[in-house]
Amino acid sequence: MTRNQVAVGSYSSKIGRESGESEGAKLANRLAERMLGLGEHIMMAGTDGKKEVAMREFVYDNAPLVEVVAEIRWQLKFLASAPNAKIDPYYELFRDDFLAVMKKALPNVQALVPDEIPAEFLSGQPHLRIRSKPGGSPLVQIGPGVITVNMVPPYEGWGEFRRFLLFIMSKFYESYPLAEKTLSISSAHLRYINAFTENHGV
Repeated sequence: MTRNQVAVGSYSSKIGRESGESEGAKLANRLAERMLGLGEHIMMAGTDGKKEVAMREFVYDNAPLVEVVAEIRWQLKFLASAPNAKIDPYYELFRDDFLAVMKKALPNVQALVPDEIPAEFLSGQPHLRIRSKPGGSPLVQIGPGVITVNMVPPYEGWGEFRRFLLFIMSKFYESYPLAEKTLSISSAHLRYINAFTENHGV
């Protein structure tokens, strides 16, 4: 691998509806189970005698990680009046409710799409980026048919990212109108972007 070359690791999964598993927390748990690729699941006895799952984590002092991205997409509806255009008929309601519930945790909102561009022409792309402060991490991006959760260094391990992901997914489902009836998840992706430089011996 040449100097400053970037390696991208990607774990993908198709996630459809399953009976009794449409809540945000369960979706995020399925993300963790299906697409981890990090750490090691071990069984251990809890104090109450029941078995519980824990994760042995490895966080390197000089980690090559540039970014971790969890991306979830849901189905859109075709717009008859505009060829190839798709819409999320509930996006504006979802956006307003999601921003309201996240106002305390992630008050900094950045528009990624100019107001004069119709949303249906940029469906499937993030329209807003929200985080705790300018330049802060982790951050969340939302748009018609898509939500991403991103984290950049300093990376505190999968456990921290997973907790934030679970929190965001639960708020996502709480905010999306009639989610159990109207929301049909089409795909979920978990990507790790690594950059190996001379600091990593390459």
